[in-house]
Amino acid sequence: MGRPFHGRNPVRLSVASNPGALSWPKWAPVEHQYYGGKIMWLTFSSMRPYGLRLAAGAQTQLWMIAVDLTKLGTGQDPSFPAFWLPFQDVNGGNHIAQWSTAVVRANCTGTNDCPAREACIDGVCE
Repeated sequence: MGRPFHGRNPVRLSVASNPGALSWPKWAPVEHQYYGGKIMWLTFSSMRPYGLRLAAGAQTQLWMIAVDLTKLGTGQDPSFPAFWLPFQDVNGGNHIAQWSTAVVRANCTGTNDCPAREACIDGVCE
């Protein structure tokens, strides 16, 4: 697994690295609060098994971990166990996640101005 840098010393993400090889790491663009500390999210692709749906090596899928920035400075493994990202086609390969910090909504004057399953609330389709 990729190694976040704390100062100049790389830190191995042992918990997140098991099992198997990982590639295409991508950090989320923002930090999040977590029990008084801070975490960051990291996605990666892996051919690790996913329950009964995918055998090891069957298909590249996206996985995500949290990295505890508080533990990062203490020498402890700052990673959490990886989890498979939902909404992926298990028959297709996925390699890199895309992050967004904002969702741009269409302006509206009434619900008829909005896409299906959205409503006009305070002049914005939601």
